[in-house]
Parts: sequence; structure tokens; C-alpha cells
Amino acid sequence: MLLILLATLLLLGVLVWLIERKRNPEDFGQTLRRGVGAGIYWAGSTLASGLCFGIYLKTLPGRILGLAWMIVCGLVLSAVIASLTHSLMDQLQQMQVIEDDELRYMHLGVKSGSVQVDMLKEAGGYYTLFDTDEGAMNAVLSGQIDGYLCFETRANFYANGEYSGKISVYSTKLTAHL
Repeated sequence: MLLILLATLLLLGVLVWLIERKRNPEDFGQTLRRGVGAGIYWAGSTLASGLCFGIYLKTLPGRILGLAWMIVCGLVLSAVIASLTHSLMDQLQQMQVIEDDELRYMHLGVKSGSVQVDMLKEAGGYYTLFDTDEGAMNAVLSGQIDGYLCFETRANFYANGEYSGKISVYSTKLTAHL
């Protein structure tokens, strides 16, 4: 992808230079290297920000090419954003969510004094109390309990750190009832 981008910038830089060099020598004149370099800079700057300060297109064909390039940049940016959004939505939809009914039939570990204890009591779940997160995690790994119910941020902290590759994190729809 990067090679395609670089090749496109080079091609556009040469085209802008060819169009602008005679009628815009202050920006694209003098040497081939400086003129093509200015064209590449203009194309890259326009790609990144939508405009380019300091280098101006003065000919009608140059401005038409510049406008076409700006439209292409806008469309490409929109396509990239749409693709990323679609990909993220797919990931969210594929995440396994454990429903409240499933939690009732699981033997879960919860930390003593946590809000999850009250939530499981109200939901009618089967649980074992632990004094520490590590105690509950080790009980999961040894098969003593089916899972450890805690806040998702805490679960992700352990899944991405000390217990990386050993545990999985699943979302629930269980909410605290006030």
C-alpha cells in the first residue's frame, strides 16, 4: 500500500511539474529535481491536509488536476473511515456476550465486598467469594470455577498482562440494579 502511495505521489508530482513549469516557474521551475519535488510536496500536503500553503497551481489544467486530486483524496479518506468503522462493528458484533440466564448456571468467582456479589445474589447465580483477584484467576485456571465476574476493564488488564494467553474475556449484560 505504501509503495502504491509513493508511486502515486511521484506520478502526480511529475504531472503537476509538467503542467505548471512554464507558467509557474517560481514554484515549479529551475531544475527537474526541484520542480518534481515541489509537485510531490504539493500532492502529499494536499493528501494529508486537503490544501497546500506555499505552492500554488496557476494554470487551468493544473487547477483541474489539483481539484481532481482533492476529490480523490476525499473519497479515499471516506473509504478508509468507512472500512475501519465496518471492521470495528464486525468485531463488536462477533464478541461473545454471556446472557444473564447463562450466568445463573455457571459457577462464578467474585471478589468479596464487590458490587458483583450483590448482582449475582439478585440474579440468583452460584458463586464463590475470593479475597483477591489473583485467587479467583487461579481458581479459573485450575478449573475450580467457570469464570470470574469483575469489571471488564479489570478483566482486560489481566488478560493483556499477567494472564495473557491463559484467560479470555467475555462481556455480560448483567447490570447493577439500584
